[in-house]
Amino acid sequence: MEDEMTAPETRYVPHELVTQILLRLPVESLVRFTCVCKTWQDTITGESFQREHLGFQEPCVLIAPQIGGGDSLKVTTPGLYRWEKSQCAATLVQAMDSLPAVEANRRHNLAHCDGLVLVVSRDDTVWVLNPATHQALSLPQSYSTLIPPRYPFLGAFGLGHNPRSNTYKVARIYYHSVDTRGTGGCRFTFRAEVFIIGRDQHWRQTTTPPPYPIIARRTATFFKGSLLWTIDESIMRVGGDVAVRGFLRFNLTDESFSITPAPPGCPDLGYSTFNLAEMCGELYLAHEGPKEEGSFRCRSVSIWACNDVDGSNPPRWVRRHVINVPHCIHLIATSKEGILFQDGSYNIMCSDRQSIEGVRHVATMHDLTYHHPDSNTYVNYPKEIVYSYDLIPYVPSMLPV
Repeated sequence: MEDEMTAPETRYVPHELVTQILLRLPVESLVRFTCVCKTWQDTITGESFQREHLGFQEPCVLIAPQIGGGDSLKVTTPGLYRWEKSQCAATLVQAMDSLPAVEANRRHNLAHCDGLVLVVSRDDTVWVLNPATHQALSLPQSYSTLIPPRYPFLGAFGLGHNPRSNTYKVARIYYHSVDTRGTGGCRFTFRAEVFIIGRDQHWRQTTTPPPYPIIARRTATFFKGSLLWTIDESIMRVGGDVAVRGFLRFNLTDESFSITPAPPGCPDLGYSTFNLAEMCGELYLAHEGPKEEGSFRCRSVSIWACNDVDGSNPPRWVRRHVINVPHCIHLIATSKEGILFQDGSYNIMCSDRQSIEGVRHVATMHDLTYHHPDSNTYVNYPKEIVYSYDLIPYVPSMLPV
């Protein structure tokens, strides 16, 4: 009788085991589980847990359709859609239809770092988003002196992680002033600003200005504690030959600038002829090969890789692939199956050494359906209304903004 009245024993699960289980859950579940108890909340919102959680998340792709409006020169971005190769539908993770339309030639590329996404609007307002947690941070306006309005927007941004301080920085390089009195054309001066997420209240100018101009509206590539922008050779040619060729490297720890040379097989780094990306801990570069005789089209694209840009020694670039496509490609991600890339405006392709052309088709973006999880509705973006698609690699995270 005594045994029947005894309450069942409560089983104890060590918190270390609970933590290991939580690390393997998606962000959506973790957001809800912060309400279970204070212990779970403290664990899930801790910096060490959030960084370790990143390593358990499967990488995917964010698709941002650029929809043409009534004015064909302007485009809007309705949202960021998460997509995986095994899916025929992309799911909306961040609505962006409240952002104003942007002139197509002034549109700034998106950037991603550890689940955070950098978005630049028409008036150079900077947003840092976490699509998984639906957090958004609007950075303050910069009050730096800019070049006269008659010149187009000529700056570029970047987002990266400073491993020493475990902080995330947004950096901005811009053309500060222009001198048209010289005989060799316009001469620009350059400045750089930094904003530390979670610490700064305003932009702070770097002690050392950028030594060279960079290609406008093209986000920096984050790689091992540094941001890499492409040096603008067209401006470097004003008044003489190009003195330096490659990438302007900004060290996020000491905020110093240096030069990372391009591979020896890339004599020209024009805006439309290359793509730089960090993939699986290496820096990749896609560059056009030789042109067809009597044509502006290239015969192939070479893909180079290196694993270090730090130190005084130049990076050791190795050519990994040659893909038979007639134009340059936009690198997205790499896996055991090959290199995933955007071919043209609408197609997602993958390198395949077994095929004759060295590539295989994965998906056509305007043929995908785009799912809105709140309303459980689907929409298609036919090519007739889409100006282009922005694609960036993405890993869901719990990191705050």
